[in-house]
Amino acid sequence: MFPKAQWRKLQLFALDPVDLALSKLERNSDRDREDVLRLAQAGYIDCGVLKARYLEEVRPYLLNKHEWHDQTLELWIEMIAAPSSNKPKAST
Repeated sequence: MFPKAQWRKLQLFALDPVDLALSKLERNSDRDREDVLRLAQAGYIDCGVLKARYLEEVRPYLLNKHEWHDQTLELWIEMIAAPSSNKPKAST
């Protein structure tokens, strides 16, 4: 796309799918749940990894509302593990 020398020092970083899901935990909007569900359906999110990363990397830094975030995460895990017939339909 560009000559190699032109962007030699440019580094691009992106969130991995689990980081992206954890970043949506606070807001927990319909759109956030759909995004997380789609990432899980595509095989990018494993429930065990999601929960472990939350417990190790997010929960220790929450100042309050631990129960709120814990409950939201559990609901997401249930949503991901539910049979496909119970999953929300995609919005257009």
